[in-house]
Amino acid sequence: MFEPGIISAVVELDVYSGQPNPRWKLDDKICKDILEEIRHLTVERAVIQRPDQLGYRGLRVIVDAVPSHKYEEFYVGDGYVFLHCEGREGVFIDDNRRIEQKLLASGARTPDKKLNALVSQILQTLPGSQQKSSV
Repeated sequence: MFEPGIISAVVELDVYSGQPNPRWKLDDKICKDILEEIRHLTVERAVIQRPDQLGYRGLRVIVDAVPSHKYEEFYVGDGYVFLHCEGREGVFIDDNRRIEQKLLASGARTPDKKLNALVSQILQTLPGSQQKSSV
């Protein structure tokens, strides 16, 4: 799937239309944990489209892999992981939106207070979120 030895990953919150979306660097350990979880997700056989409604749609994760410095990406939203890697595409089921919640939680811990508030609000309204009362 992704090459070992990731240099960095950036998460982009897909929330705005016509404005730049907020971004933050994903902690290396969280990134490795999430990539490992993706390896074990169930493949979705039906044709699923990425979310396209107004407001929060999901998260785009751009991974810079070593040694090639080849950028790969995946998109998480609506209970699915849309993977674009090595020229291949696949859709996987994100049970209970665990990966989506972990990525959002990483944005809630950034120094940017405005981003923290936005991500916390999204986490509170996310279906299946365990953090409704704690955020």
